[in-house]
Amino acid sequence: MKINYLILFILLIFSAGCASTKKSAHPHYPQPPEDYLSDCNYLTKEEKAVIYYLNYVRKNPQEFCEGYVKPYIPSFKDDDFDERKASLIALLSSLEANSEPDLQPDETLYELARCLAVKSGELGLTGHDRSQTGCAPLTGVSGECCDYGNATGLEIVLSLLVDAGANNAAMGHRIICLNPRYTKIGVSIQPHIIFKNNAVIDFMM
Repeated sequence: MKINYLILFILLIFSAGCASTKKSAHPHYPQPPEDYLSDCNYLTKEEKAVIYYLNYVRKNPQEFCEGYVKPYIPSFKDDDFDERKASLIALLSSLEANSEPDLQPDETLYELARCLAVKSGELGLTGHDRSQTGCAPLTGVSGECCDYGNATGLEIVLSLLVDAGANNAAMGHRIICLNPRYTKIGVSIQPHIIFKNNAVIDFMM
């Protein structure tokens, strides 16, 4: 009898493990290749991942929606912005795959993003105002997204696409991320004394 209970216990553990593995698998869940942007040594793995996932959603919006957005939405804790989650799914589902050129990393934009991310993290700042940071202003036709509290490239991109927050009613982050006119990008993820992490992403045409 004890042996039978032991066998049953082992089978239950094995079944639970298999179920967990199956649940986490998804046909549209690729990761950035190991050699992705291998010539950009100034970028960290997660900074490269931000560029990878932004290019993914811009070129294959429906696939990205199925593989990343829909699995992510249930874990997004800010229930006050359900309409933005729904609108993101509706938007991406309505867009067709395209052959727009990829966002290309730009080291000058990276330095601009890095300065604001470092200084914001050190001083506990949020937002785009560079007057207290000593960082050079953005010039030319450009856009900027800032994210707080997320550590991975995928989390950062998904957070910006949902674009929750009382001050983000215009969903400017989503608009910038999906704007095909932007062709250059700089990304920096740095520590933040309040939010643990902050990311700054600068775009230029």
